[in-house]
Amino acid sequence: MSDMAAPGDRRHATRSDSHGEMWLISHEAGTVLRCRCDNASERGLHLIAPLGYGIAEGQQYELRAIHPGVMPIPGYQSVCGPLGTIVHTEVIEDAHESRLGVGVAFTVGQA
Repeated sequence: MSDMAAPGDRRHATRSDSHGEMWLISHEAGTVLRCRCDNASERGLHLIAPLGYGIAEGQQYELRAIHPGVMPIPGYQSVCGPLGTIVHTEVIEDAHESRLGVGVAFTVGQA
């Protein structure tokens, strides 16, 4: 478990390491983006996403765990996973690649 927050971190819930693939699904735009979850809490997730897909603070997505061989249908209006709102983005660069760190807060009471 990772209780220590980085400087400037706004999260107040205890986080746990989590390693899994997720779909970020925008029903409004009809898009699906594959991401990797690296930690989670009762209030949200931290995802690693590829750059160049227009992910920005304030956007809302359906969050769905990836099951091998199953692809969600863009624009399908039945919400199956929890909704989340992007609350933070940060470009992560290393010697091999650039990607986007994405903070997602679970959206409560909306479907």
